[in-house]
Amino acid sequence: MINHRVLVLAFCMTLLIAPGSSFAQQAKGVHRIAIIAGGVPVASIAEGKIPRWSALLKGLRQLGYVEGDNLIVDRWSTKDRKDLNTDIATPVVASRPDLIFAQGSAPLLKALLAATKTIPIVTVVYDPVILGFAVSLARPGGNLTGLSTDAGAGTDGKRLGLLHEVVPSARRLGYLHRRAQWGEALAAAARNGAQKLGITLVPTLSFRPELEGEYVRIFDAMVEENVDAILAPPTPETAIFKSRIVKQAALRRLPSIYCQPQLARAGGLMSYGPDIPVLYRRAGSYIDRILRGADPASLPIEQASVFRMVLNLKTAKALGLTFPRHLLLRADEVIY
Repeated sequence: MINHRVLVLAFCMTLLIAPGSSFAQQAKGVHRIAIIAGGVPVASIAEGKIPRWSALLKGLRQLGYVEGDNLIVDRWSTKDRKDLNTDIATPVVASRPDLIFAQGSAPLLKALLAATKTIPIVTVVYDPVILGFAVSLARPGGNLTGLSTDAGAGTDGKRLGLLHEVVPSARRLGYLHRRAQWGEALAAAARNGAQKLGITLVPTLSFRPELEGEYVRIFDAMVEENVDAILAPPTPETAIFKSRIVKQAALRRLPSIYCQPQLARAGGLMSYGPDIPVLYRRAGSYIDRILRGADPASLPIEQASVFRMVLNLKTAKALGLTFPRHLLLRADEVIY
């Protein structure tokens, strides 16, 4: 005679260990993470695509995380969203991932931290302490940790000093930033660096950088303000709209220094900033440690230690400028 209780027990055990069941996922150590990119399609979050995302995913794979096996990646993007940042936080948190990796946009991180105090957040962003997202670099104290693109107070001064070597006559510097963030710490650091060099930092600020004509308006304002050169801070908007920015700078013959190398490659005069793919690769180790049980509140935030300088000789020639020989020798990349 068939023992029906045994059959029921066997059927229940089959359900528990079936592929896709929550029990099976936990037994295998399957983790679900959300990755949020800024201003690019979700398809770009892949190996072999954009260098930073390729570095992050390759780093995770080398740490033993295989997508489709022990890792589920939910890809999100601020591209085509109303304000580029904040209206993505609610659905990401509602999806209940084990961890969120977010590209370093201050408004996005602010929205995520308002939406969750429990889901760990890993990011690569300008100093999280200065931005108010962490108590200290050594002990962040909340659910956010990761890496800082800043290496201390001297970084902005270094960038300004490099531009001053190439354009020593510049006395009024246009500062590209969102108007809402002019009073925040990132702009304050740039103002302090400019003051030490005797340079006036002129805020040329955007309301809606995603609008087609916004940078035309901004650069028209620069001309009216008698700006001699341009400094652009390390914001996602600068990288997203690099073609518009570089085009407007060239039309007005304004020398420019950026943090991201892609702007120098696109025709900007020069760039000096952290090696972002290196930081994203390192971020993989933070994700690994947290998924293994580490508390983000106690994981020290790591500062950038590898910086790259890119010089565009073609642009310098068009502007009638010459790079000092010692800068050419120090450059990581020279564009002819």
